[in-house]
Amino acid sequence: MTNKNSNPFNRLNQYDRSHLAYHLYSAQQGGLLHSLLSTETLDRQNAWYAIKSHHDQVAGYLADLDLGRQLAERRVSSDGPSGLCRQIQYALMFASVRRLAQHFPARLMAMAVAVGEWSTSRAIDMARHIPNRSDVPEALAGIAVHLPPRERDTLCQEALDICSHIAIPVGSRHFEDRGPDDPRRAILTRLFPLLPETQIASGFAVIWSLPLFDRIMTIQAVRRYLQAPQRTIVLQWIADHIEYEYAAELIVAIADAVDPIVLDDYLTKISRQILYGTHETRSIVHYRLFPGILKTIVALLSPTSRRVICESFLDADLVTHV
Repeated sequence: MTNKNSNPFNRLNQYDRSHLAYHLYSAQQGGLLHSLLSTETLDRQNAWYAIKSHHDQVAGYLADLDLGRQLAERRVSSDGPSGLCRQIQYALMFASVRRLAQHFPARLMAMAVAVGEWSTSRAIDMARHIPNRSDVPEALAGIAVHLPPRERDTLCQEALDICSHIAIPVGSRHFEDRGPDDPRRAILTRLFPLLPETQIASGFAVIWSLPLFDRIMTIQAVRRYLQAPQRTIVLQWIADHIEYEYAAELIVAIADAVDPIVLDDYLTKISRQILYGTHETRSIVHYRLFPGILKTIVALLSPTSRRVICESFLDADLVTHV
């Protein structure tokens, strides 16, 4: 650990630490700016990083490095090899900070905040610079727990935005032969309990972009947080894809918050699709899965609709299976 007394920048106040690099950049003082960014402490650590990190200004340090890099790029033609060396040095300094973020697992960042080792601002700065973008939302979600409501909502929205831009191929995968779990599934499961009502729809949109199996598992995990419009969408989806193995569990999971009339209409539609075979073929999977779905539906139907559907059993070829 850097000895505090060995840092030549200890006497700088907050304004100096926040604006000195920018003033040097604006004055085109590339040499002084480079000296500021490359000065070392007595124990050979970067003094500017040490002082900025100590005051939770890691993001500011990276911004200062970018100012130095810009000046070095402008002067490369006049400075020759020394200018190129400075650009390489700045690239290595950037990489050094990003390596620090890489070596801190997302959950460890949240724990560092929880035990008071890191401030939330320092943890957020480090999380934003994790090289693997798919790990950033998990880190932000863990840190968000320790923030007041308004700041937490902002950070949750940032995590959702990153999730929505994580590029993972989406295909129709069979349950028996599916790929590894989509990392967004765990992130959304952790993030949803923190979302304000105004962000539920955005979170649901990300869920809907997941591959089939991960979508179903995530809906089951966060079902208590889904609002009526999202639950109705799930019901419509089940009505269109009732061959999916987890349909009965999904219906039970979302039924309690759906308008009873809407619920009854969709359940009746699903029942009739099962009984009268709107699908082109009825495979062995059809006969294995649909009786369980029908039993679930019958238990949730209104008395009138239940009577109509049960009478339909007499004419359906699934009657012996239910």
